[in-house]
Parts: sequence; structure tokens; C-alpha cells
Amino acid sequence: MQFVNNGPDVPEKLLQEHEEGHVVFFCGAGISYPAGLPTFKGLVSDVYAALGTVPEVFEQKALNQSKYDSALELLERRYPGEKLAMREVLHDVLAPKLKRKNAKTTHKALIELSKSRDGKTRLVTTNFDRIFTKVDKKLRVFSAPMLPIPKNSRWDGIVHLHGLLPQKRESEGLQQLVLTSGDFGQAYLTDRWAARFVSELFRNYTVCFVGYSIDDPVLRYMMDALAADRRLGESTPKAYAFGSFAGGKSEYEEAKKEWGAKGVEPILYEVPESNPPDHSSLHKTLWAWAETYRDGIQGKEQIVLDYAMAHPLGSSQEDDFIGRLLWAITDRTGDPARLFADHNPVPKLAWLDVFYSFRYREEHLKQFGVTPNEKSDLTYSFSLLSRPSPYEHAPWMGLLLSEGQMQWDAVMHQMARWLIRHLGNASLCLALVRRGGQLNRSFCDLIQSRLELLNGLKQRKDSDAIETIIADAPEAFPSSRLELVWRLFLTNRVRTGGMNLNLFRWADRIRMFGLTTDLRLELRELLSPKVELKPSFELIEEREERSDSIDLELTLQEDDVDSSLQSLKALAEWPNHLETLLPDFENLLHDALRLKLEIGDSEVASDYSEWDLPSIEPHWQNQGFKQWVILVELVRDAWIQTNAIAPERAESTATRWISSEFPTFKRLAFFAASKSQLISSAKWSSWVLMDDHVSLWDEETKREILRLFVTKGSDLTLEEQRPLETAILDGPPRHLFSKDADEPEITERSQYDTWLRLAKLLEGGATLSEIAAKKYTEISASHPRWELSSDESDEFSHWMSGTGDPGFEENQKIEKAPLQKDQLAVWLRKPPSTSLFQKDTWAEICRNHPSKAAFALRLLAQENTWPTERWREAFHSWSQNSRLARFSWCMVAGFFSEIPEEPLRDIARSLTRWLQVVAEKGRKDKDTFYSLCNRMIELEVDGDGVDTDDPVMAARNHRTGGATQAVITRWLADKPKDNDEIPDTVETIFTSLCSSDKTQFVHGRVVLATYLISLYRIDPEWTSDNLLRYFCWENSSEEARAVWRGFIWSGRLYRPLLLRLLHDFSETAKHYGDLGVFGRRYAALLTLTAIEAPDIDQKANLVEAVSYLPEEGLIQSTRILAERLKAAGDQRHQFWQNRVKPFWNNFWPKNNLLISAKLSDGLASVAIASNTDFSEAISLFFNWFVPLPFPHTAIQRLWKSGLCESSPEECLTLLDRLVPDRSLQGSKLGECLKLISAARPNAARDPRFVRLERLHLRP
Repeated sequence: MQFVNNGPDVPEKLLQEHEEGHVVFFCGAGISYPAGLPTFKGLVSDVYAALGTVPEVFEQKALNQSKYDSALELLERRYPGEKLAMREVLHDVLAPKLKRKNAKTTHKALIELSKSRDGKTRLVTTNFDRIFTKVDKKLRVFSAPMLPIPKNSRWDGIVHLHGLLPQKRESEGLQQLVLTSGDFGQAYLTDRWAARFVSELFRNYTVCFVGYSIDDPVLRYMMDALAADRRLGESTPKAYAFGSFAGGKSEYEEAKKEWGAKGVEPILYEVPESNPPDHSSLHKTLWAWAETYRDGIQGKEQIVLDYAMAHPLGSSQEDDFIGRLLWAITDRTGDPARLFADHNPVPKLAWLDVFYSFRYREEHLKQFGVTPNEKSDLTYSFSLLSRPSPYEHAPWMGLLLSEGQMQWDAVMHQMARWLIRHLGNASLCLALVRRGGQLNRSFCDLIQSRLELLNGLKQRKDSDAIETIIADAPEAFPSSRLELVWRLFLTNRVRTGGMNLNLFRWADRIRMFGLTTDLRLELRELLSPKVELKPSFELIEEREERSDSIDLELTLQEDDVDSSLQSLKALAEWPNHLETLLPDFENLLHDALRLKLEIGDSEVASDYSEWDLPSIEPHWQNQGFKQWVILVELVRDAWIQTNAIAPERAESTATRWISSEFPTFKRLAFFAASKSQLISSAKWSSWVLMDDHVSLWDEETKREILRLFVTKGSDLTLEEQRPLETAILDGPPRHLFSKDADEPEITERSQYDTWLRLAKLLEGGATLSEIAAKKYTEISASHPRWELSSDESDEFSHWMSGTGDPGFEENQKIEKAPLQKDQLAVWLRKPPSTSLFQKDTWAEICRNHPSKAAFALRLLAQENTWPTERWREAFHSWSQNSRLARFSWCMVAGFFSEIPEEPLRDIARSLTRWLQVVAEKGRKDKDTFYSLCNRMIELEVDGDGVDTDDPVMAARNHRTGGATQAVITRWLADKPKDNDEIPDTVETIFTSLCSSDKTQFVHGRVVLATYLISLYRIDPEWTSDNLLRYFCWENSSEEARAVWRGFIWSGRLYRPLLLRLLHDFSETAKHYGDLGVFGRRYAALLTLTAIEAPDIDQKANLVEAVSYLPEEGLIQSTRILAERLKAAGDQRHQFWQNRVKPFWNNFWPKNNLLISAKLSDGLASVAIASNTDFSEAISLFFNWFVPLPFPHTAIQRLWKSGLCESSPEECLTLLDRLVPDRSLQGSKLGECLKLISAARPNAARDPRFVRLERLHLRP
């Protein structure tokens, strides 16, 4: 974090360790430079001058080598009076000039930074001066060699490691100073009291050196002592040091290497060429850091507020704001996580992938209260939402499930609370399924409670509460479809991931024990129907941005059920088991069809089973694509076995099936009729004519009806056949045809259906009546090409066929693409069918055999043949997961770059999505990748422009913006660092996007704007020269509107960038209305800028900007103030005094015309959040308080705050101002008045109290 412009960038890890209380500042001579005190080199020079002598030869040689301690050792030996005489001059040499400006400011800042949140101060210095104790006279002092043990429990004060200059010129104190090489040798090598302290300090704390140069002898002795410990195997935390460099990037890298060689991570800042050197940026950084720490601005809850509304975008290594938020949220108290869960508006669901990313390693276990194993495991990793439990939450090891119940910690509970605010987003459902899908019981309870709450509001038609929830959580309410999905989760009906081999184990047990009752019950569980959740399979060009876009598909939980059942058929007893299991299989199938109906995959009169199982009788058209149809086959096989053993019971079962509401059971009944000797022709012919002849013409029952005609047609008597012929001759009812079908089409289709059924009766051996025979002859003469298929394909509602199969040309409905590469290439030359009723398996080939698909496409590309529909579908299939995307990239990248512009334009959007997925995992062949992205960007398409209500989403879904996103993602995958500069190839693309004469690139510029902070940190020069000009409203209001909304969408601030953009940022307030839905977020960023940098240059710009905020923006400002006050915790008073109060005095617009009830409510929230400063807040805001139409919420906040007891007078004042003259029954006004009267006995006589009590009691 960069606290001041052009100052050192303090690492996020150091900031985190500091907030945790793990950092000790180790202060050198440089911190006292503003007080006129010298560095070590200057001290030596001043000592020589004070003693009236000059260095001799060996002393000068030591000075030339920067061995100042050795020079003083030589001087001390040869000077008359030796040690004491030389040291007596230190009082004069080290006399600070405390009247100088900022002489003590840095010391004050370091004391502030050294105070832990528990009130203890832990600070170390090697300076002899007493400036620290002059700043804080209560500071406890430890002086060498009497040093404390550097542990939290035993240390509270400042340690003068090398001694403290005595207040009087006395010999004992002077001789204890560590000044010469002999003193250092005694402290670090012989007696080792300093070395022991340093070693213990480094073991227990993260040390940050301040005020030392790279060649400082003091630093050398300490690092030598530390190196000795490390050689003995001691493990110590990382050490940091503020260091300077002069010059450019090469000098920066050289300084970094020098510090790194000492085992220290440098925090470097540039010192301009001057005499004396200007280290002001270091001092200002320490001052600003101390102020933010004092006011709690860098506290964990403040960090949550900083980033809760940010989008988790990639950035430079140093800009790890994602890691910073994770650090804050993982606080074991759960308070920062609770703030994240309750934040309004609700943080984006995009954070879920971050929280599930396995970014933590073994060394992070202690952060979560888990003790790592003694043996290190470098491969161990875990995530925030999938991690080991500390012992107090870990399940017990036991033989019973009840002994192993896992409990959530506070953080996990709050993360679940955040997620249930997104129940209306299908992406949450899909994310849970990808990670296993079996919900924790506690999570189920939270979801259940949330659904009950939301449904209760809808049933009561509580529009106010519903609108309030939606305002902060737009995806809070699930659609009816998603509500069904959550019910499926709660009832364990969602298919979970992983291999399920329980059916194989069940088969082993039945071999051993036979079909016992317990095994029969277990089989019901194993074969119970489940629902599989999938993303909606729509081509990208056709997809709408819907949060409930999800496909539900009926399936079974177990894997490879068919293989398990095949092994069972080898058992001699299995046929008898089938007869026993028939009722179980029936019930399972009925449940499956019911579930299919509920998930919208079927209708009451149509369950579409013929698409998943074309034939009840075994047939090669049954491809077994869908697991659930195994239940149909089990019912069939069990019935066949029952028919062989107990035909009467089989006949009764089939008779029951025909009355089922589901066509699948009717199909089973017709199949049974074709096999049973007990089902008479009179009975089955009546079944065919039931319900106005529906089954006769229904495509679902077509296969079984026609099989029945063929196998049993000859059994029909004339009386039984006559009504059947009459129904056939009447033809199919008109409602079965599409409304768009024309009369000739209907006539021809009716004739064919009639002809087919008569032909099947004839094939079955029936003798047609004269009328029927005549009709059959007429139709056959009119259509001489009509003849029955030899492969029975005319009995099916659809037919899966491959090239070369019999009847392929005439009967194709689902075309099976060949798997041989050469044949597949030939097949791809044929354009795909545009008919809704004809499909093929190309998408399946792309998903399951991507190498074959890519090879075939390459063969066509070599002929300059580019079937765009096939490419589009391939890219869509390959975009479904990152593994497929990466694999397909390897297969097609080498030749796809040769695609001509016209077909490239046709597949642009699906290609763009594929490139975005490919980019997520960096690959070596990035030049090819960037080249292809650049071609996408350069494509010119009519209609590109800036006029859109939501430029961010429009840009990310647009060809140019999507390709730009892919370039950024791929570039950031290389983990660039601050000031690394943008690579040449990427810079060329970005520069082209920022060409002012190419307005069609606006979508690309919007995407760049969302990454503005990253771009500025990595290459500030390019960003300033190319991109920042679009943020100027004077240049183009349309362009500025687009990029500002892109930047605001990203949701965070970066101080150096803000200072660079301050004028344009302030001007944006004048265009608040142009920001649309981003206006409130802008108001929040503006308020944060003002309260976090109250002394910022060009303050007048911010003052003017705040004055332009409309009521909505000012309300948002009060919301930010209240949130930040509450998040300040123990620093709430400091935050009020140093942040909120200055904001009110210096920035808040003072205009009576702005006073409103909504603003009054907002300011009341700020006053209540101020807590101990409540009295001052009431005084400041008094004139802004007006009666509220609905003060119930404000009264509730006041009642819960505890202020009625501690500040009864001020609470009475606030209530009197906010409460209108009307009845307030149902509010907490009565409770507030009771507390006020208890804290202030004479309050009941106050006219304000009397009025409020009357309103409370008024009916």
C-alpha cells in the first residue's frame, strides 16, 4: 500500500502482520534526522570534531570502508582518557533540536504504530537519544544490557538495544553504550546479550527496520547474529526494511538485490539527488501509516468494507487486494466475515471462486487454529471454504456417525450467511454441484430458514420489506425454478459428484446373503432417482443473461448401473429376485416420472420417455444415453420374469399400468400385451382406443402400438378390428399438428399415419375390412414409394443413424457423427440441418473426443474450408471447462490463426468466450494467443458504439471487450509486478484500443477501465499517456461516462492513481445522473476519498464534488460514515475525531435546501454509530434532524445501541426531533423511554418526554 504519492509501497503481508500485532519496528539513526541528529557516519565525524582531533591513517582507512565502529575503537584507544573521555562528548553531539518542524513527528508515529490493539507498546531502537521518551513520558524504558524477554506476555515498552544516553554525564551509563567495535563484539559475540535478544525477537515477531542504510554496521552485526541462528536450523519470520535508492529502475533492482542478500525484504523509496538527501517520503509514509492505524482504517473490518464491493480481478503481485480481504475475513472471531455477509449491497457471487481456490499451504494452518504435522508436506493445500478444522470443531473419531459430527467455526457460518443472499442465482447451485453437491446440515438449515423467510414475505405481500431486500441483494429471491432446485438440495435429490460404486458392493452382498429385506431396502436407496444440474446449453449468441439459467435432468446417483446389473444377470437366482423386486422397481419408476414432471422435463400427458428409451423391447436404438431409463428396463425385465412364473399377476400388473397418467407405463402395458397370452385382443384393442384414441396416434406410444399390431394383429376378431379400423381411417386429430402447418402438409402426414397403421396390421397377419383395404390401396397408389422399413425404423418417433446405415437418407432424426477422423472430416463438409426435429452428435464428439474433432477441422482448414456452424458449436463445447479449453487450444491454435475474416466474423462471440477460458491458465505460446485476440479486436462490425445502459456487462459480452478481457487475463497470468511495464505485444493491442479515432473500441476501453488500477501500478507511464485521457469529461462525455462506469464497477481505490485523476474524479459528481446504477458507488468512493485523506492536496475539488451530490448520493455518504464508524471498533473515537468530524466540517455541503427526512435518517445512523461521541454528533447534526415518516428503524437502532442508558439527554433530543406527531405503536419507542427515565429520573417531567410517551400510548 502506498500511503503517500511517490512514497514506498508497504507490502500487504507486512500490513497484515502489523494489524495482527506481530510487527516490531527496529529504529535506527535515520528517524532522528529531522531533529538534527546525525547518522552513524555523521556521529563519528562530530565526535572527532568535538574532541579536536582528526583520523589517523588506520582510522581513516576504517572510515573509508564504512567501518565506523572500528574507527571509534581505534580513536578510543589512543585518545587521552580513553573510553570515558571520548564518550562524554556524546551529550553535546546528540543534543536534539526539538524545536525544528517535525522533529518528533516520526517518533510519535512509530510509537503509535508500535502500540498493539491490547494497549502494549513494543519498540526497539539502537539510538542513544531520548526523543521517544520526550514524546511519551509514560513509555517504559529498557536499556542495555538489562533487556526484557521479547515475548508478548513479558514486554511492554521501548528497548534501547545499544544503551540510552544518561541524563547526566556519569561514567557508568556512558560505558554501557554499544558504540565501538569492541562494544559490538561483547554485545553480539562474547557476552551475546544483544545477539540473544535479536534472535529471540526474530523468532517471535516480524521485524521492520526503519532508519538504517544498507551498509550500516549496526545492521550488519544484527544480521550476522541472525544468520548464525539460521545456520543452526532456526526458522524465523521474514524481516523488512525501509531503504532508499537514487536513480531509475536499474538502481532500484540493484538495491533490492543488496537488501535481499542480507535476508531482508526491502521497502524501497526513491531519494532525489540533493544535499542533504531528502528522505521525506519515508517520514510522511510513517506519519500517514500511523494515522490510519490510529483511526482503525487498516483494521480487518475496514478492509472488508474497502473490498466487499470490489470485483475479484487480477492485478500485480504487490496489489494483492484479494489476499488482503481473505486475511481479514479469516479472523477467527468471525466479526469481519459477518460484516462481509451483512454488507449492503451484498458482495458479488464472483468471490465464491476465490473463497474456494486452494491458495493456502501448510504454513497457513496456524492462521485457522490448526497445528501442522511435524513432517512438512509441500503439496498440502486448502481453501477458505474447504479446509481442516481446529480441534474444537473437528469431528471425533468413532465407530458411530453420531460421534463424528462436524461443527462450523464463526467464519464458515458467516460465509454461508453471505451465500444464502444469492439464492436467486443459478451459478451458486452449479458451483455447489461442481464441488460435490452434498450440503452440510448447517447449510441446509440456513437455506431452509431463508426460504421460509422469503416465502413468508411474499405470502404476506410485504412489498416494503421485499423491495428493501432486493435493493441490496437483487438475487435474493429465487425464481420458482430455482426454489425447486433448493428444495432438491434440501431433500438430497441432487446428484452429487464423485464415483459411486455402492451398487457393485450391493451385488457382492446379494451373492453372499441372497435377497434379504435389508438388501431390498438398500437397493431402493441406490436406485432412487436424482436430478443433475447443468448450465443451460444455449449457444453464446443466443444466451440471455439470466440468473436462473439452469438445466435439470433426471438421472440416478450410482455410476455405471448397467455394468453392475449385467454382472447380476449371471446369478442363477437373479430371475427369481426380479419377480420379487417388480413392485420396488415400479415405485422407483413412478417416483422418477413424478420427479421428471416436477422439474419441468415432462408434462402430465407426455413424459418424452421415447427420446431417452426409443423402444421398450430391447433394440439397438436404445443407446443408453440417460441413466434413468434403466428403471424402465428393470420394470420390463421384472415383468417378463413375473409373466413366466405368475402370468395372472403379470396380466393384472399390465392392466394397472394402462390406467397410469404417465405414457411410459402405457408403453409398458402395450409391450406386455404383445408378450402375454392372458391379455386378450379385445382387452388390448380397447386400450388402444382409450381416451379418444390418444395412444393410437401418440408419438410416445407409437413404437409399442405398432409392435403390438405386428405381433398380435392376427388375433383380432372382426368385431374387435372394426372399431380399430374406424379410428385409423378417421386419421389423427387436428390438434396433434402444428398451428403453422399448411393444409397439404397436414393431409399428407395424416395419410401416411393412416397408411402405416394399416400396413402394420397387414404385416401382423390381420385381414382388413373392405373399406379399410380400399383406403389402403388408394393411399398406396398415390404414394408408390411408401413401403415398410426392413429395420423397423418407421415404428420409431425418431431414429439415430450414421452415414452408411440403411435408410439413412430417409429416416434421419438424430444423426450420429462418425468417430473416424477422415470420415468425420467428410461428414463436416455437409451443412448441419436447420430443422428443429433433426439433431446430430457433433457437440458430443467435441466434448468427449476433442482431438478427433480438432483433427477433422484441421483437415478442412487445409482445404480452406471453414464450417462456421460447426466451429461455433465446437468452441461452445470446449468453453464448458478449463481442461477442455486448454486441450483444444493445443490442438487448434497452430492452424486456426489462418482463418479468413468472413468466417471469423461469424463465430466471433463463441470464439471470444473460448479464448477467455483458455486465458485463465497461462500457456507458453502466448504470441499466437495475443495475435488471435488482436484479430478479434480489429474486426469491424456495424453498430458498435458507446450508447448502452450497462457498458460493463455489454463490454464483457461483446467481441472486442471479450477479446480484450482475454488478453488481460492471459497477461496477468504471468504475475507481473509493479512498474514491470506492459509487454510490447500487449502494449500494441492496448494502444490500438486507445486510439481516439476508433470509437468502435469503446467496449475494449471499458474493460481496460475495470483494470485501471492494475494498469497504472504496472505501467503508470503508458496508462497516463493512453488511457487516462478518456476519463476527462471535457474531451468526450460519452467516452468518460463509459470508462468511469467501468472503473467504478471495479469497486476500489488506489491513492496514487486517485491523485493523478483527482480533477476528473471530482468533475464526475457533476455528471452523477450519467452514471446510472453506478451513482451510489461513486458517492461511496468519493466519501471514502475524503475521509481517508482529509489533508489531500486540491481539497477544494473534493469539497465541490460532494456539494454536487444529489440526495441519493448524500444518503449513500451517510451510510458509508456509519459503516466505517462501526467497523472502527476500539478506534471508534479516533475515527470520529480524525475522520468523520473533519469530513462534516470541511466537506459536507451546508445548505438548508438539502435537509430531508431520508438524510435525517442517515445522519441519525451516523450519530448512533459514533457511540462515545454521540453527544457531539447530536450537536453537529441537530439542525439536520427532521421528523421521519416511518421512524421505527431509527428507534430500533437507538434502542439496541445502549445509548439510552449512557446518554439519556441526547437520546431524548434525537427522538424528539425524529418522531412525528402520530401513534407509534409497534415500535421500540416505549422501551427507549423506559431506559431514558431509568438513567435520568427527572426525564418524565420533560415536555419532550411527555409528548413522546403520549404518542407511544396513543392507539
